[in-house]
Amino acid sequence: MSEEKDTFKEKVWKLANRLHYLLSSSNKRKLLAIKNKHKGEKCFIIGNGPSLTIEDLNKIKNEQVMVANSIIRIFSDLSYIPPYYFSQDPIVIKDNYTSIENQKGCTKFIRSFYSKRYQFSNSTYFNLIDSSIDFSNDISKKIYCGWSVTYSMIQFAAYMGFTEIYLLGVDFNYAKNNTEINTDCYFDKRLFNKNVKYALPKTAITLAAFSKAKEYAEKNGVKIYNATRGGKLEVFNRVDFDNLKFK
Repeated sequence: MSEEKDTFKEKVWKLANRLHYLLSSSNKRKLLAIKNKHKGEKCFIIGNGPSLTIEDLNKIKNEQVMVANSIIRIFSDLSYIPPYYFSQDPIVIKDNYTSIENQKGCTKFIRSFYSKRYQFSNSTYFNLIDSSIDFSNDISKKIYCGWSVTYSMIQFAAYMGFTEIYLLGVDFNYAKNNTEINTDCYFDKRLFNKNVKYALPKTAITLAAFSKAKEYAEKNGVKIYNATRGGKLEVFNRVDFDNLKFK
């Protein structure tokens, strides 16, 4: 699988971002502190696909839940604040800056950027690598991108010791044969901003990354299940969300 080579400007941007992480020693300490924090537990990793519902999210309010990106805009519609929030795409971060900065009650993990326009108070930063596809066993050093924040969350979940990981709302199905992101890609139209030019999906890269996650999980005693209703992701074994038992 080939990827486009970075321009000189892009290489400088990535180097600056990595230097920001390396020079911020407190971030590494925070990430080391969560290693095996949830050893032996289960978690739910939430995608924002159209199959998801508010009712689904409220059913798991007593579970360990990881969410990402623009879903932070509708936290007020939930009966709880999801404990873990993630974002790594600079376009999405910029679009949700105010919501991310003002949100209280959750632990926020944000990709490390040198530019202050992407930095927040009370957040923990991680070093994102997009030059190769692999699975990180030490997120205090790096996270592999996989062109999906869901993949980053899976790496976090494994590092934090979760042994059962359930994907929900990860439809893996985009508009116009996976070449466009529009309002139909989300379970709530408020998550889509028509004035933003989102990065296009690269499903082949993400699929390869998910396969890496499955390989890692099988070797390390971690179970990853797809509890999404429908969708096109078939890498992980499917389970019926409505038949799961919740706390």
